Amino acid sequence: MKINILIDIDLNDCEKAEAQSDILEFCKKYIKFKNSSGVGEIVKANNYDEILIKDCGFPTELNRAFFANDIYYLSELSCFSYAEMYDYVYEIIRNSPKSRQCTDMIYQLMKEHSISYKGINPNELIKITDCGLSIRATNPLVKANLVFLQDITVNTREQIKQIRNFGDGCLKELDSKLKEYDLWYAEKESIF
Repeated sequence: MKINILIDIDLNDCEKAEAQSDILEFCKKYIKFKNSSGVGEIVKANNYDEILIKDCGFPTELNRAFFANDIYYLSELSCFSYAEMYDYVYEIIRNSPKSRQCTDMIYQLMKEHSISYKGINPNELIKITDCGLSIRATNPLVKANLVFLQDITVNTREQIKQIRNFGDGCLKELDSKLKEYDLWYAEKESIF
């Protein structure tokens, strides 16, 4: 059984999302239907876009930036590639560790709700600690707040080479690993 409800109210996108979520909760709680076996309740009501950005626990400045760009639902973040999301968050939150935490949070939420980045599924992100690099190469990258091999691809080879305790041997090892996964460094210097 499918019930369509038409509501014609002039709301902005955020208000529409909240109203949609409220209606869904109301329906789950109060609407009953009658079938041949008697009275039943709605067992499941799903809405793909029900995860509101404002409910994800992001910092206020990031929420404001999303809203300013008409992004109200978590699913709308699929318009970003992984590198674009990384740059976007860094532009909003200039504090590098905090921006790393936010991109990790976004990654976890998107993965949990099976939402893909443009061009890459979150399940395809390769953790630096799990890709087979030596500890000597892994530790400086992790200390530089790089979590995935895809994080490296938003930086030039020269930027990675400047990481403390990351020498030529580590760089050659990383080059080989990036080639193995069909990845490579950015052509031009990123904002990091």
